[in-house]
Amino acid sequence: MTLTALAINCTLKTKRAEDPSSTDRMLKLLAVAMEPLDVTPEFLQLADYGISPGLPRTRATATLGPTSTAGF
Repeated sequence: MTLTALAINCTLKTKRAEDPSSTDRMLKLLAVAMEPLDVTPEFLQLADYGISPGLPRTRATATLGPTSTAGF
């Protein structure tokens, strides 16, 4: 039975960057280590999806409650 491992890379570099991020290199090393265990890795690089950091203040208040926005 083949297992699939999802490796989520949260680096700021995209796959199109000139040099791979250290996180990308580390995940590739893990993929090589899992190969003898019949684990197929899938890589997801969040920088390729344009995810904005944080939440807008109004969204944070609605999600976390009014006491959680004291540090904003």
